[in-house]
Amino acid sequence: MKFELALMIIEFIALLFCAFFFSATETAITAITRTEYKAIKKSRTKKSRRLAFLIERKDEIVSATLIGTNFVNTLSSALITAFVIDMYGQQHIPAATAITTVLIIIFAEILPKAVAAYNAVEITKTFLVPLSLVRLLLKPFIFVFSLMSNFIIKLVSKKQNNQSSELSEDYLETLINISLADGTFQTGEHELIKRAVRLHELKLQSIMTKKEDIVSLDINSSLENMVSIFRKTMFSRLPVYKGEKDKIIGSVHYKDILFYRSHNAEMDINKIIRRALFIPKTANIFSAIKTMSKNKRNMAFVIDEYGSTAGLITIDDISTAIFGSIQDEYSKTKTNPLSGMKIVDGTHILIPGAVPIIQLNSILNTDFHSDYNDTIGGLILETAEYLPKEGELITIGEVDFKVEKVETSKIISLIADVSKLTAGAQFPKAFQ
Repeated sequence: MKFELALMIIEFIALLFCAFFFSATETAITAITRTEYKAIKKSRTKKSRRLAFLIERKDEIVSATLIGTNFVNTLSSALITAFVIDMYGQQHIPAATAITTVLIIIFAEILPKAVAAYNAVEITKTFLVPLSLVRLLLKPFIFVFSLMSNFIIKLVSKKQNNQSSELSEDYLETLINISLADGTFQTGEHELIKRAVRLHELKLQSIMTKKEDIVSLDINSSLENMVSIFRKTMFSRLPVYKGEKDKIIGSVHYKDILFYRSHNAEMDINKIIRRALFIPKTANIFSAIKTMSKNKRNMAFVIDEYGSTAGLITIDDISTAIFGSIQDEYSKTKTNPLSGMKIVDGTHILIPGAVPIIQLNSILNTDFHSDYNDTIGGLILETAEYLPKEGELITIGEVDFKVEKVETSKIISLIADVSKLTAGAQFPKAFQ
């Protein structure tokens, strides 16, 4: 009896070890991430190549381990039941079944899966040879079971396809919320992705500038009047209307207006008007993005069913809807670069490099302009075609700019000599 008991215990432990092997390798190979797989794929060792080979056949490995797990667990239960009936009688079967179940759950399910989940690559490498052997031995069974499962999948695939489109958005939102809870996403990333998922629900009317808030230019306005409006609004481009304000015909860029002014040329506004892009207000955000991208525009006019202008939308408006408000040098929450401007003496001004060219033109009554830069610091770099050293003098028009401070590749501040300006500078009270 002692010999039979010892033999049964040895057999049961061997079966538990086999169950541990099947359960651990099943969890391990499914837990290997794409990043880990790429790292294994890049390795040139023989073992890594064999491991990559098995990962690429993950479905076969999972099928093999499931077959092995069920076979071993069934055999373990049968072994214990037969031994108990033979040695102690049928009345002890419930107790033996309970003990066997607990041992299988602990040593063939919970423990191997917990170990494999946190050591996926190491476990798979450790059992690489027996796992490859099991795959080959069980390949006929895998083939048969695959045929059966594929047949069942085809029967229910139509129903699944019909449900997939209905559940996709909810499924995505659930994944996003789970990712936030487990720390995969930070709060800001979580909100960004949710806004992107719900973007199709957003209407143009909710993010566009309403027609009553649009600042526009009359096509018959004088050059000086247009320059004045540009300086007041601080916009780089403005809509142009003909007749009534809601009859938008296009837009003009401030740099084109300044070109005529700086050359004292007679302006033909029809030559510089950029044809208006119109989008119906019933269009969704995706349609607007596609239309603007196709026409290479960052501004479009929203029209109603009567063809009248209902509003204006820009790429910035769409970006804000997705990413939220993005602060820049023009934002009120940041320090206004104009606050750094100071009068050194009667003809010299300290100017931060971040001061917008448009604002500086308004203050100094100048016509500086650039096709590539918005700030005076950028214009200095464009004019010099290199990064000037501190103390170096750069002349633009009638103003001599002395580079006062440079950090890395950025001009921090300048001292402007405005003594040559015929009209003189109109210094705001903020820095007098």
